[in-house]
Amino acid sequence: MIVELNGQELEIKNEGQKVIWQIRRDYLEGSLSVSENPSPKVQQMLNRPIRIKPRTFKPDPQDKTFLEEVMAKVEDGTIKLFTPSSLLNDKVYQRLSPELRAKADYDILVLLHKIRQIKQLYDQGARDSYQILNLVNSLRLTKESLETQQGDVFVI
Repeated sequence: MIVELNGQELEIKNEGQKVIWQIRRDYLEGSLSVSENPSPKVQQMLNRPIRIKPRTFKPDPQDKTFLEEVMAKVEDGTIKLFTPSSLLNDKVYQRLSPELRAKADYDILVLLHKIRQIKQLYDQGARDSYQILNLVNSLRLTKESLETQQGDVFVI
């Protein structure tokens, strides 16, 4: 696709270049400035999660499995998105030292926040987006790292 920007012809080769061209065009035309909010059309494009292209990216199968396990626990009510204690494995938590309990209490808030973000993307239909898989990978690795220090303290 060939477009014009500021008197120059540009070749648009992919969707990312198209979005950048539209933002630059809006900025140069004065409908987008640094002090103002972008047009609803531009904001919608910026907010849309980018779908994975299977030809160029293969997600870790562990992440896909972990995503389904976490979402199943959220759906069946095992994990309550605004109740941190629902994420704790109480038997392990009670055996921790006070210092490790305090650390688990802090870590659980971080993990639950990531789960809420994942759930939001999941509900929006962005199940195969880079954003959700990055969050899932981060959640899984964080959980695994914490459990090497504290034991199997979380139900995920």
